[in-house]
Amino acid sequence: MPLLQPGSRSAKWQARNARVQVAGVEEAVTIVSGAVDAVETAVETAQGAASDAMDAAAEAKSQVGLVFTFQQVRDSYSDPDVLTASAAGGVATISVAAHDRHYLNNTVAIPLDAGSVTGLSPETTYQVFYDDPDFEGGAVEYHALPTIEGSLASLEFPARHNVGQVTTPASGGTPSTGSGGAGLPYWKRQYEENVSTE
Repeated sequence: MPLLQPGSRSAKWQARNARVQVAGVEEAVTIVSGAVDAVETAVETAQGAASDAMDAAAEAKSQVGLVFTFQQVRDSYSDPDVLTASAAGGVATISVAAHDRHYLNNTVAIPLDAGSVTGLSPETTYQVFYDDPDFEGGAVEYHALPTIEGSLASLEFPARHNVGQVTTPASGGTPSTGSGGAGLPYWKRQYEENVSTE
């Protein structure tokens, strides 16, 4: 086969054809590279969307759990007459007797240990409460607030159990006893009112 002479028409045509083919290959590579980038972007987007969906599902599940806890605690109540308040030396203490917590969906009451809250002001009405997100009872930590706000179950504090309210006596005065107060759910108050009027 005779060699093509440089500068001949056939040599120029083959060179031009080779350049066209190389350009075509380069263009194909660019297209494929762009397609790969697009696929990677799509995969990343899909993964992000899947992650966001999982996070949203977890958040929704968490919110459902919070609402369930809130409803359970809101409709529950503690045994009556478990609060006693005393005051000496300008400092009041509220004692909480061992008692049971009653829930609408539970036939067995949950027992709680006795406890106390100290460092309080004399001659002040307090709401006594504790947090128990797992409904375990036992040795809980009792707290007291001079306001109803913050002492009742809410979506912010779904596991907040209000024990009742008690007014601390004057320093050195006779100890006082408490009542269910704001800690009694609406249905329980209605029931007691109906019983008392029969």
